[in-house]
Amino acid sequence: MYFQCPAPNIRHGEVCEFPRYWLRHLRGHVIVIGDHASIHKGERIREICRRFPRLHLEPLPPYAPQLNPDEAVWAYAKGR
Repeated sequence: MYFQCPAPNIRHGEVCEFPRYWLRHLRGHVIVIGDHASIHKGERIREICRRFPRLHLEPLPPYAPQLNPDEAVWAYAKGR
């Protein structure tokens, strides 16, 4: 699991840069599972997916923290 903890909060531009990092370091298809936060959507994100066809964005259902395993990771990381 790859994650990033910018301070104080992540912005749309940082969301767009992080998949490029993964694509440089991982082989094959890269599947990104995300929530419905507004920073995970938009034309810039769609453009990255068009430019890199091995990048796949899969949204979680809304209001389903039990399906989002990184919720516990974020809670732990933010508590530190």
